[in-house]
Amino acid sequence: MSAAQIRTDMLVRVEEAATDILTLVEGLSADDFSRSHLTRAATLACLREITDAASALPAEGRAAMPEVDWAGWLDLGDALANGVSCAEREWQAASEGAAVILQWMRVYRQAA
Repeated sequence: MSAAQIRTDMLVRVEEAATDILTLVEGLSADDFSRSHLTRAATLACLREITDAASALPAEGRAAMPEVDWAGWLDLGDALANGVSCAEREWQAASEGAAVILQWMRVYRQAA
């Protein structure tokens, strides 16, 4: 499998996870999100998909997509991996970060 194919596969994976996140949180407030254990657990699984892909993407790949806050996604991944739970941060990533990354993944995947 070529590096370009791996990158495309990662972009698709990130795009799918971001789409799932936006579907899960649609119509929710931050309070609703923090109270809903099932929605939050499903959202966290999708956030982990994005953070795992971000950490697997080579630095050159991240540098080629400067509009994406890769440092923020990597930091979130570290926090989740270390069991640091923060509903407010997770909500921000789900409600805002997922929309931004979805937008850019579609752009970059079309260009790939």
